[in-house]
Amino acid sequence: MRAEVTEKLSGGFFLSEQSIKKIIDLISSRVGEDLALTLTVIRADNAKISYGGISELIQKEENSPTEKILTLEIESQGSVTQLKHTFERGEETSLRIESEDRDVALLLAADLRQYIRNEVLVSRLEVANRILSHKLFFPLFMMISLLVMVTAAEYFTNSPKISLSSATLEQKIDYLVEAREGARVTQSFPLYFIVGLFLLLVLTLGFFSSRFLPLYTFHWGPEIEAYGRAQRLRSNIFWIVGIGLLVGVVAGSLSGRISAFFA
Repeated sequence: MRAEVTEKLSGGFFLSEQSIKKIIDLISSRVGEDLALTLTVIRADNAKISYGGISELIQKEENSPTEKILTLEIESQGSVTQLKHTFERGEETSLRIESEDRDVALLLAADLRQYIRNEVLVSRLEVANRILSHKLFFPLFMMISLLVMVTAAEYFTNSPKISLSSATLEQKIDYLVEAREGARVTQSFPLYFIVGLFLLLVLTLGFFSSRFLPLYTFHWGPEIEAYGRAQRLRSNIFWIVGIGLLVGVVAGSLSGRISAFFA
């Protein structure tokens, strides 16, 4: 029974020589017939060139800034099954399979869908996820949170000696009311601040994600070095932001303590 499968997979992609070989292997193993395989690239200089295999593609396509690959189409033509798999910068990854054998079409689509989603696609929140999963992120975040809570408590809490030395009963009552309100703010302020800081960090990483981790990468030629620079930038920014926040909070806390000591 004839079947036709069309897929749209959202997100960016990280497509290396190994990834393309794996896709071709999945097609060949599932179809089980000799295929007329064609790899077609569309470059930034508007050139459209087709190749008969992955080795020829990697050797002849430099993927340099002036000849940057914008689109890669993987096509296979067999007597029973035809397939077209398209990777294009800024667009969803598309897959189209037509086959006289329904089982082949459905199983091949499932194989490719699983591999592409797990190994090739790049989420827009990938950067935030990687930084949040860094082994030093949560210890650093907990230290900052603790210091913020201590600093906030000192800022909003007054000494009870002031109430005892107040001149009138009315002043003492006013102080107790203010102290109770201050205690409520002290309890809520650190939580709001921590949640706000966390959300700001995630949103900032998402907004600048194209600099930290390019969403669309044909990983060969000069783009390998460009991708490496993005990884180093991501690591450097993590340390600069994390250590900078820690130093700033520690400095603020120490400054408050020193001011209170000499007051």
